[in-house]
Amino acid sequence: MAATAVLCHGLHTGYGALLLFVLQEFREQRSTAAGCVGAFSMALSLAVSPLTIAICRRKSTRLTAVLGGLVAALGCLFTSFASQFHQLFFSYCIVIGI
Repeated sequence: MAATAVLCHGLHTGYGALLLFVLQEFREQRSTAAGCVGAFSMALSLAVSPLTIAICRRKSTRLTAVLGGLVAALGCLFTSFASQFHQLFFSYCIVIGI
């Protein structure tokens, strides 16, 4: 569970460094649209945390950690293959945020 938390939390807090690469890769003229990707991802992660805690209490913590690791790995995989900005928005915000 710690590896999943480190991976996702590191991706959320390190988005400032990734922002320059997002602006270069997707040629986004407005930095606010690219900045919203990191903000929405963190917001979704914090919004889903009560549900995650409820699943940990009712089911197994290990099961939750394994599912979280799989979702985070798929989110990183989808993000690495994103070729358009809306794909990056979906994969980074929604999948990694969850």
